[in-house]
Amino acid sequence: MSNDLYNRFFVFSQQQMDLRISIEKKTGKNPKFGTVIVNGTPKVYTDIVASMNQVRFADSIIVTSGDIRKIKYTQPS
Repeated sequence: MSNDLYNRFFVFSQQQMDLRISIEKKTGKNPKFGTVIVNGTPKVYTDIVASMNQVRFADSIIVTSGDIRKIKYTQPS
């Protein structure tokens, strides 16, 4: 089985974060973003993609990448 099947990119986009905050504030919610552990430090991410061709925002940067089964992360809520 290919490891590419499980390879994921955790990306952060300030544009995506700002958009989600503005949308959820209008509904009275307080957005919570996901975190991923990078070298023992939690980092915020805005999306998980299988390929960088799938990012939706031009300012997206890679927070970390690898086998999703081995990466410790929390889902956004």
